[in-house]
Amino acid sequence: MDLPESVSRLVGDKPYYEETIGMSDAKIRMYPDMVLKIEPDGEKAARHAEILRWVHGKLPVPAMLVCESVAGTQYLLMERVQGDAACCPYYMEHPVLQAKLLAEALQMLWQTDISDCPVQRTTDVLLSEAAKRVEQFAVDTSDPEIFGQDGFYSPLKLLHWLEANRPEPEPVFSHGDFCLPNILLTGDAISGMIDLGDAGIGDKWYDISMVLRSLSWNYNGRFGGPVYSGLDPDLLFDALGIAPDWDKIRYFELLDAL
Repeated sequence: MDLPESVSRLVGDKPYYEETIGMSDAKIRMYPDMVLKIEPDGEKAARHAEILRWVHGKLPVPAMLVCESVAGTQYLLMERVQGDAACCPYYMEHPVLQAKLLAEALQMLWQTDISDCPVQRTTDVLLSEAAKRVEQFAVDTSDPEIFGQDGFYSPLKLLHWLEANRPEPEPVFSHGDFCLPNILLTGDAISGMIDLGDAGIGDKWYDISMVLRSLSWNYNGRFGGPVYSGLDPDLLFDALGIAPDWDKIRYFELLDAL
């Protein structure tokens, strides 16, 4: 693949591998000290670059080195944040430490001043995007717990329910994809947060619902890894110092399904 000169000048002939973890359609090249994200030029790609510029210096996120669009493709070159994902074996085997660090990462997000944040990822925005996917028949209906016999009859039915049952908003700076692979840790400290393409002003319970789902999936071996013991959502809420609001958690799980 030919890279823009601005990118190739920095990466040169450094070795790399392609990261395949995750559900994004983007191509990710992992260099020893840099990460190159290649994806179609569009609203989400532009939003990722915009939020990285805004959040740099506020949170431990990758520094953006180059962002260039060529022939409908965006090339986003970032510094590589070092550390182990929160789903690596060490943290999966130490659930108390894992919960403590995940809670610290959430609190870092929530303490970020959003008064001049340029990106809105509110519930209304997410519902608007969900409505477009429903109209385009682009919703995955394979989850039997949501669209099965005891669930919603169709994505449209679910969309109508979500629109009618919006929870009272609790706006914070939201990561937007707060799952274990996107939180990097070193020892007992947070070394970085990555993959902020869906970050912006959002609801605090959206990120909580995403990390609880990610914990469940990783502890249960959903991605082909080992099954771990020690999954206890109360560890996270104890570390956060708040009580769980299971209605809001379920709401945002359902919204994410669209």
